[in-house]
Amino acid sequence: MQRANQNQRGFSLIEVMVSTMIISVSVLGMAGMQITAKRAGHEAVQRTSATALSTDLIERMRANPTALGDYVTSGLGGSSITAEPTPDCSNDTTNACSPAQKAAHDLWEWEQALDGAAETRDESGTEVFVGGLLNPTACVSESSGELTISIAWEGYQSISSPGLSGCGTGLGKYGVDDAKRQLLSITTFITEQ
Repeated sequence: MQRANQNQRGFSLIEVMVSTMIISVSVLGMAGMQITAKRAGHEAVQRTSATALSTDLIERMRANPTALGDYVTSGLGGSSITAEPTPDCSNDTTNACSPAQKAAHDLWEWEQALDGAAETRDESGTEVFVGGLLNPTACVSESSGELTISIAWEGYQSISSPGLSGCGTGLGKYGVDDAKRQLLSITTFITEQ
């Protein structure tokens, strides 16, 4: 009986190495899961932002229904509207702005939000937008009050073509054959008054 206990005095070097290997593989697996979760979270934030931006533009258009045609655009994003339109119609309580001027100002403000102008960072003395969507492109179409707002942005992974809209295709912003193009497209109806 005493001899059996003497054979079991401690761990051997092989047992320690195997245990260390198992722990190392587990830690690497957990790190991989963390990276995947971080990417999925970023994709979810991008899609949520695109949805909120689409809803914002729809509400702006509902507030200005006589100028629906003035909101029609393709390729909005990336500061395509270089300067703020005049007059400033953002706080127009006196109705000094025409519906077309209001639409132009709405599109400028909306593009600023799309590009992430609310959050900036200083890079070598230059203010850079860091909020908003990654490489956004927005398109708005209207036909007899039926509006379609499509927003494309760059995702992390390559996916099959979303095919709902051609918004953002062929611009070279979303990888080879636009494989990383993510798309949100919302259709609604607004009656002109």
